[in-house]
Amino acid sequence: MKERIIIALSVAGLWALFASGFGLHTVLVHHYHAVIMTLFYAGFALAFLAAVLAVKSWLGHWLSRRIVSMALIPCFPVLVAVAAAGCSRATDDQLAAKVASDASDDQLATKVTLTQPYPMDYDGAESDRIGVQYAVIELAKQARLGYDWNASQANAGEACRKYITPDIEGIPLREALDQILKPEALTYDIRDGKIVLTKN
Repeated sequence: MKERIIIALSVAGLWALFASGFGLHTVLVHHYHAVIMTLFYAGFALAFLAAVLAVKSWLGHWLSRRIVSMALIPCFPVLVAVAAAGCSRATDDQLAAKVASDASDDQLATKVTLTQPYPMDYDGAESDRIGVQYAVIELAKQARLGYDWNASQANAGEACRKYITPDIEGIPLREALDQILKPEALTYDIRDGKIVLTKN
């Protein structure tokens, strides 16, 4: 019975290892990301501890108590060290995400301008009107942001290509995007430094 419990603990610990390895923690609630990461990394150490206990049970007939007990001593520092490493990594991930979010906020606060005559970015373009996606591209450039063509086309379809005549001068990018996208029932997101259009 004892051996079965130890084996079950080993399997549970290994499941935590593989679950973390495949990124299941990212599917869970974002606000508890650090706690979840810590628990999963603690699972690594628990798997190691359970494995050592299993070895003690399986080889107990051949190993003396003293040798096995000494072998278990390093398990506890490993548990603490791995849990701390997991917490540290989770904190680093959250800090990186916060820095990226702050950068996006700063870029959205950049003042931009788009008035006639509009840039003619392709053959056949007209200077008195501009497509929604080209307007977004021109505004994004001024804030050092990119534009995700494929994702925007997939999400917004024909709405991206509708012609508009914006008159934007010296306002934050956030307001400029709202001004040209809301009438077309579009919204946007920033992913990896690129604007992605979506339908409301």
